[in-house]
Amino acid sequence: MKKTKRLLGPALLALLMLSLGTLYGQRPRGKRSKVQAPKTATSATAGSDSTQAKTFLPASRALVTGRVSYVRNPHFRQLGSKYSVPSRQIYLQRIVADQFEAMSEAAAQEGITLRALSGTRTFEQQKGIWERKWNTRKGAPEERARDILLYSSMPMTSRHHWGTDIDINNLENSYFATGKGKAEYEWLCRHGHEYGFAQVFSEKTGGRPGYELEKWHWSYLPAAEVYLQYYHDHIGEQDITGFTGSETAGPLRVIADYVGGVETPRARALFPWSKK
Repeated sequence: MKKTKRLLGPALLALLMLSLGTLYGQRPRGKRSKVQAPKTATSATAGSDSTQAKTFLPASRALVTGRVSYVRNPHFRQLGSKYSVPSRQIYLQRIVADQFEAMSEAAAQEGITLRALSGTRTFEQQKGIWERKWNTRKGAPEERARDILLYSSMPMTSRHHWGTDIDINNLENSYFATGKGKAEYEWLCRHGHEYGFAQVFSEKTGGRPGYELEKWHWSYLPAAEVYLQYYHDHIGEQDITGFTGSETAGPLRVIADYVGGVETPRARALFPWSKK
């Protein structure tokens, strides 16, 4: 009888621990599903202490202005070759890369191909794009800058600095208007939010200023909205320097109308264009 009591004690204790685990929502470890979509794309948009906010690189001046070396930073990784166009090495923040690859796999199951054309860019890479375009244009500095800003960002102001934004499949809106491109775009519009992605350069019919429509540009909002808030709070147009034409940043209102000219909940709360 004494021997039975000694065995019964640990058995009851194990049973009690299992019951408490069930009561407080603990589940046995098992295989995770391949698609780990965020619960909502707004859980971290206000800079909350949510689980989502702890999974990407903390906001900083270096990050939002393109001064982080993404090749060396452990928060970034290269996309798998099957998820990007041939011969391109595209880096994103790890959680963004994971989500894009999961989204691409889900799309493939429905006959849709999603491939990244461009991801993270440093200040120097964006400067190269900007100055090449600057040198092909004529006219006054503001005229040149305004023309480039139809589809390309000034260095220090690009969302591509953040490791959250991706150009997908094609860089022409007309491609997404018919046939294969239309099917790809419609799939993204239906399912992109399930993985945290949104098209931020939408039609400008609602008063959005800044860049023109870009059906190819998709942003991982759980992180990008945090960075947009940081940019609004810490970066001024006087900080935007170091490249040809930087003096036009103030007159052209590049922060209010271009950095802030995106169709997201945080942009609407922070920038005055949505209140006109």
